Amino acid sequence: MTLLLGGMIFPIYSVASSLAFDRAEGKSMIDISTSLLVVYSIGSIAGPFTVMAISEIIEEPALPVCILVACALIIGTGLFRKVSVAEPTEHMPSTVIIPESSVEMVQAAAEVVEEQADD
Repeated sequence: MTLLLGGMIFPIYSVASSLAFDRAEGKSMIDISTSLLVVYSIGSIAGPFTVMAISEIIEEPALPVCILVACALIIGTGLFRKVSVAEPTEHMPSTVIIPESSVEMVQAAAEVVEEQADD
């Protein structure tokens, strides 16, 4: 069961990130990334507390039940969004440079900050 959870967490985060960036419509990628990390962090904190609270009710199978419920919610949300929300008509290409080292990352971040300050 934990193998299933571990195998799902990072692909789901990657898909959520790409969908958020595709639908950003001119918003700052830094703001979008920050929002995603905040939501991910809240889930990382709330998850163990939820399992702990449920374990007092159903005892030993609390973790697998929580994982199954979380997976069902993710699948249900995905299916609901697929039916109810139209996909973007145009792909918005990203102009963000993907750095290969920490030095390049700092330089790219400085350029983004300078561009935003000019606007």
